[in-house]
Amino acid sequence: MVVRQFLIVFMLSFCVYAQEIPVLPDERIPEPTYVSVSSDEITLLNGDVLSGELLSVDKEFVYFRYGFLDKKVEIIIPRNEVTHLAVRHPVYVASSAGDVRLGIFESDPDKILSEVSTMTLKDPSAPPEPPRWHGELSFGVQGHGGNNDTLDATGSAEAKLEKDYSTYYVLMRLAHSSVDRVDTTENGFSKLKYKYWPYTSSGKIYLNTYTTNEYDYIQKLSLRTRLGAGLGYRCYKNDDNLLECEVGGAATREDLIDGLADKSFGSVRLGAFVAKQICADIKLKNGLEVFPGLRDSDDFYIRNEFSVATDVNDVWQVTFHILLIHDNVPTSEELERTEWTTGLGLSRKF
Repeated sequence: MVVRQFLIVFMLSFCVYAQEIPVLPDERIPEPTYVSVSSDEITLLNGDVLSGELLSVDKEFVYFRYGFLDKKVEIIIPRNEVTHLAVRHPVYVASSAGDVRLGIFESDPDKILSEVSTMTLKDPSAPPEPPRWHGELSFGVQGHGGNNDTLDATGSAEAKLEKDYSTYYVLMRLAHSSVDRVDTTENGFSKLKYKYWPYTSSGKIYLNTYTTNEYDYIQKLSLRTRLGAGLGYRCYKNDDNLLECEVGGAATREDLIDGLADKSFGSVRLGAFVAKQICADIKLKNGLEVFPGLRDSDDFYIRNEFSVATDVNDVWQVTFHILLIHDNVPTSEELERTEWTTGLGLSRKF
């Protein structure tokens, strides 16, 4: 009985003491935190809602980027399929009346963007950024087949400058290897090319001029210089894909070593260039050039370059390439007509 009374008194005393202890703010259960979504949102006619980043809006289309981490894709949506657009950051909005304002935009679902003429992330009145060179620097190894069977170290630099009516292209490539202090591969290739659109950069037909310089001491070629010009037709182009075809003429000069007679000749030039974005991280390129001789139909030269590049991150990529060259009349009779090169390298984009 005494033990029971003692327990009751102890429990009552503990409850009173516990009620007198204040509860500090930091000891309370935290309330749920609501994080606002910073991405833009598009609602389509079928009810789908896409979250991502608005790129721009024009009279016909909405340009939008969405995805997860580095697996993002850019899509083009017709304006009449968009029922609602919400932009979570300031943009420049131009109305159909010509007024431009800066602010966070959220469209009226009933009007379906009808009062908006354009929408951009930059000030429309600001001067455009000047064109800049972009390209890649590569280094790696390659194996030969044909006139020499070796493994070489190689390096290259490729750059392009695109303007409103013209494009400049530069390529330089070097390869070298030696066995027992004897050079087994020593060659180089460079190309300068200029393309000009007589009307606008969105036109199909363009003029082009180019020059290439090549040496290969193993093939007794001191220097091969080729000058050419012609017409090109851009069949298709967007940010990821390209198809161009070219036709023209070329004049070639070959300076040979070991007492071989130098050669000069003219030829027709046929070319086709393809670039294809296979998926988000893999891009394919192929360039084919054929030079049929003007004086001798058996004297022709074919050069085909194929490459596949996969992105490691935003700057670096791994590249695999195959170069196939067929010279139906080589510089010397003991040389093979066909040779190929396969290589693996690491490239840094700029």
